[in-house]
Amino acid sequence: MKKTYDKKVNQHYDKVANKQKKTKFSTMGDEYIRDQETDFIINIIKNDKKKLKILDTGCGNGYTLEQISRLSKKILIHGMDNNESLFKIAHKRLSNKANITKGDIRVFNKNFKNKFDIVISQRVLINILNESDQKKSLKNIISYLKKNGKLIASESFNSGLKKLNSARNKFNLKKIKSKFHNKYLKDNFFNTKKLHKLKEENKNLSKHFFNARFLDEIYLKSKKKKNFKFNSNFTKYLDNTILEVNDNYSHLKLLLFRKNI
Repeated sequence: MKKTYDKKVNQHYDKVANKQKKTKFSTMGDEYIRDQETDFIINIIKNDKKKLKILDTGCGNGYTLEQISRLSKKILIHGMDNNESLFKIAHKRLSNKANITKGDIRVFNKNFKNKFDIVISQRVLINILNESDQKKSLKNIISYLKKNGKLIASESFNSGLKKLNSARNKFNLKKIKSKFHNKYLKDNFFNTKKLHKLKEENKNLSKHFFNARFLDEIYLKSKKKKNFKFNSNFTKYLDNTILEVNDNYSHLKLLLFRKNI
């Protein structure tokens, strides 16, 4: 399936693949966020004792799947990605650990129906720049899960970004817009009778976005420095010092669902 928006999304991830190659920073330049995502996914899988079949619907360069492969040889891992450059890196990286294919989550794969215990959507749906295509992709994801299978999602939503920009506006900081290759989800996107939400973790991410994209940028402004950078020492200090904030300033949510029948 080719869409008019595919070209710009693929061009972006071709550049990411060429620059970051096998590093953990591929598709996510913020180390704190990457680690929060990885820990969330790994902890869910570790707590499931049975032999698992897992699908990562947008595995990128294979970083997350490599971490999963270290948990147990009993886990059967399948990864797919729609970008040729990232797919090649993941395929080479995990040739003996996982089945990696080039695939499009927007296109239903009958061989995947009711096959997986866990399906991962790690910033996959937001790279689909059409709401109808996003919904079709979610429908496919749900169909790939076994009865009582689990969906692990790390996706971005408009509400958290709106809250963060409201704080920034009060201190004359420039409004943050979603990236050109992203379309953030509506808050009710996962509201379907076929999914039951088991878990949502936003506390650490909310704190981090407040620190990195609000307090850090106020600090930079006071020092007359213009360029924000990921992983600054100031943000790392704040993350280790501030325990939590009272509201949600993170566009990213870590979510766990169970498939209902």
